[in-house]
Amino acid sequence: MLKEPQDDEEVRRRLDGLIRARPGASYAAASRLLGRNHAYIQQYIRRGQPRRLSLEDTRRLAQWLDVPVSQLLPRGDGSDWRFAALNPGDLVLLTFIDSADETVGNQTGRSTIAGKAPEPAPNRANTSVSESGALPFPRNHLEHWLGRAGEYLALFRVDGDAMCPTLLQDDLVLIDTSVRRVAGDGLYLLGMDTRTPVLRRLTLSPCGREMTVACDNPAYRRWTRPAPVHLTILGRAIACLHRL
Repeated sequence: MLKEPQDDEEVRRRLDGLIRARPGASYAAASRLLGRNHAYIQQYIRRGQPRRLSLEDTRRLAQWLDVPVSQLLPRGDGSDWRFAALNPGDLVLLTFIDSADETVGNQTGRSTIAGKAPEPAPNRANTSVSESGALPFPRNHLEHWLGRAGEYLALFRVDGDAMCPTLLQDDLVLIDTSVRRVAGDGLYLLGMDTRTPVLRRLTLSPCGREMTVACDNPAYRRWTRPAPVHLTILGRAIACLHRL
C-alpha cells in the first residue's frame, strides 16, 4: 500500500495518478461523480482550487478509485481531517455547554437531592467534523475510556480559577448530562442566575442533613445549607482534558 500523502500538494499528485491509472476515468468523470462542473477536479489538481476537497467529496472519490480514504488526505496537519478515515457512525460530536439552556437536548431542570430529574436527549452519532461549538470524538475511544459511546455527554470549557488546582483555565471537562440530581459527592455543573454555568464541588454531610457547595480554590468562599438544597443541576463532571 502506498504511504499516506504528507501535504496537500502530494494529495493532488496522488489523485492525478489514480485517475490516470483507472481505465475510462478522467477529470471530467470525477467532477461529474461529485456533481460539480466538468473542470472542477482539473482546477483542483492543476491550480489547487479549492485548496482542499470536502470530506464527503474525498470519500466519494476514494470509493470510486477503490482506495482507502487516508490515501487522499494529508497527514500530520493537526486538523480534524485526521478523523476522516473513520466510517460513518464512528464519530460522536460532543457539543459545548455555554449557557444554562444549552445542555444536550436543550433540556434543563431544577432538581433537589431527592428530586426526579427530566430525561435529556442523548447525543447522536455524526460524521461532520467542522460544525462550530462541537468536537468530534471516536466512538470506540469513548467506549474504552468511559464505558459509554458518548450518549448524554457534553463539553464544558473552564473559565477562571475557582476550581484550581483541580481544573485550570481552558480545561475541557466532560459532563454527564443525564445526571440531574446530586448523586454523591463530586463536581457538578450548576445553572446560575447569570445564565453562565459553573462547576462546583458538592459534598453531603455524613448524616445527609447538610450540603456544602464549594470551590477547590481556597480563595473563594464556600457555603453550607440544610439539605435538601435546591440547585439547577446540569450534569456531573466525569473526566477532564487538561493541558500540561
